[in-house]
This record gives sequence, structure tokens and C-alpha cells, in this order.
Amino acid sequence: MHGRDNRAGPWAFLFARMQRPDGHPLDRAADDLASNDYAALLRQDGSGWRVVDFAVGPTDVAWEGWDRRYGAPASVFAVR
Repeated sequence: MHGRDNRAGPWAFLFARMQRPDGHPLDRAADDLASNDYAALLRQDGSGWRVVDFAVGPTDVAWEGWDRRYGAPASVFAVR
């Protein structure tokens, strides 16, 4: 995956473009995906990083409302 992550305290947001192990893009139709995007909200605890929520192949802002739902700071979701 190519992407970026944003961190704030114990929170991290990952927004990435999925790809095959050889680096080629996914065939969205064959993989039944609407997009090659992947988004995940993670929280660090005493055991490491845990995925709180995620979206595979979203076509919209699937993470909208995750800040309110999980108490993560809105600034962590800045996608550039």
C-alpha cells in the first residue's frame, strides 16, 4: 500500500491506495471494489496499535463521523 498516516496522541488515521504485492494496481472489477482506497482509524494502547474502524474501497468520505463516534481528534483525519 502507498499512503500516508496522520497521528495525534494515541490516535492514527491511515489513508492508502491498495496495490498487488508486485506493485501493480488492483483490478477493481475483479476484486469487487469501488476504489483502490483504504482508510483505517487506529488507537495505541498498552499492547500496541489496534484498528478501531476501517473502510475498504470507499467512494465517499467513509470516515466522516469517526471523530465523534470514537472520540478521535478531527485533525487526525486530514487527507492531503
